[in-house]
Amino acid sequence: MISLAVGPAARVDVTYLIIGATDATEACATDSQIADIVEPKLPEYEG
Repeated sequence: MISLAVGPAARVDVTYLIIGATDATEACATDSQIADIVEPKLPEYEG
């Protein structure tokens, strides 16, 4: 899971699950790719 702060009391959590997978590295890499897509769409952090 990756958490992106959007304010002092607000965040966006990105979680990607691969059901039945044994490779956590793949899930973490996908989390990072999703976060890279979502982050520019979020409001600027003010805190």
